[in-house]
Amino acid sequence: MQLDDAARRGLVWVVLGANVVAVVWTVAVGNRTFGFALAGWLTVLWLACLVTWWWTQSTRLEGALLRLAAQRREVAYRAAGLDRIDTMSGVEFEQYVAAVFRGLGYEVSTTKATGDFGVDVVATKNGIRTAVQCKRQGTPVGGAAVQQVVAGAAMHVCSSTAVVSNRSFTRAAQKLAGVHGCRLIDRAQLESMAVQASKALLAHPPRTLKEKLANEY
Repeated sequence: MQLDDAARRGLVWVVLGANVVAVVWTVAVGNRTFGFALAGWLTVLWLACLVTWWWTQSTRLEGALLRLAAQRREVAYRAAGLDRIDTMSGVEFEQYVAAVFRGLGYEVSTTKATGDFGVDVVATKNGIRTAVQCKRQGTPVGGAAVQQVVAGAAMHVCSSTAVVSNRSFTRAAQKLAGVHGCRLIDRAQLESMAVQASKALLAHPPRTLKEKLANEY
């Protein structure tokens, strides 16, 4: 594991502390009354510093691995084909849509499963917050989805709305979306967005574990 400057400085102090403790114990042999007490306290202090340093490094490493795992999940979702989308659960489809938007440069957050007011994903880019409802189903999406996301947008402080689906949209949904300025992203458009996200990924591939840790430690 490679260490950054702060970690190296901490390690230097730990090593110096070990040397000091060793010297004090050597002196303690000649002065058993006072020396052993001082040596004991210094030993406890040094062990506390060692444990703190090690815990800090372990926590940072765990954080780096979790972030890398999340990045790899993003890659897997963006690489999924539309045939796999049809077998996803509703939650998996939301994660897929979030990954696609994130791959296109959006800052993305997902809402909680209940009480989301018809908004599954909030995607932000260029200062514009877009409320997105994700509809993975076997039939064309109707106007209810548009009504829900338009109504829920204000609850999430969004000025733009969109409905994303693995299917097409009914005429009623298209008409209602036109009235409210809601963007409808159907199967073909979603595939196009996924391809763009994949091209962006190829242009800026994720770092390997070794590179990731080398930059963080």
